[in-house]
Amino acid sequence: MRQKKSYFHEQPLFYLRTLKEEDAADVWSYLSRPEVVKHYGMEPLRSVQEAVEEIQWYHDIESDGTGCRFGIVLQDHERVIGSCGFHNWHQKSGRAEVAMELHPSFWGLHIMTHAMHVILEYGFRSMNLEVVTALVKRENLSSQRLMEKLDFQQASSVKDGVYTYYAAKKDRQLIKDEERCFSIWKQKPRAFIT
Repeated sequence: MRQKKSYFHEQPLFYLRTLKEEDAADVWSYLSRPEVVKHYGMEPLRSVQEAVEEIQWYHDIESDGTGCRFGIVLQDHERVIGSCGFHNWHQKSGRAEVAMELHPSFWGLHIMTHAMHVILEYGFRSMNLEVVTALVKRENLSSQRLMEKLDFQQASSVKDGVYTYYAAKKDRQLIKDEERCFSIWKQKPRAFIT
């Protein structure tokens, strides 16, 4: 059995917060890269204005209660280097799909693993999720490894070259110290009101 790592540090490299329109240039800097979006089901962004529209979509899904998205921001530079969050949130069934992306300059540093642990904790605690799913293309090996690190289970079927992974609240041990869990939020996010 492998040793579990702690992803909650006193001085994290980054924090999570809601994205703002002023973050559009940073969002464009990674969503305009083909290597970032090739497994994502979208074309690379062509302009900063398209990044503004992407950020507006993040706000829209939060407003209509179907998801939430948070920017991953470098602690020392206030630079957004990626995002993660939920969409296709079905509040009655307690299910949502998770998605994430990160600027390639920060791949391999375990930033997304850390951020995803916190996002999952937030989803299970504050959004009352029971099951989180992730759709991962067969050729996206790094996301498959991430799902394994996060203890997601792979569904047995593959459809159109896409694996479905899932994590259930009942199978997870939530962190007992909520303050420690949410220590990388710039401001502790407000809980969704249903």
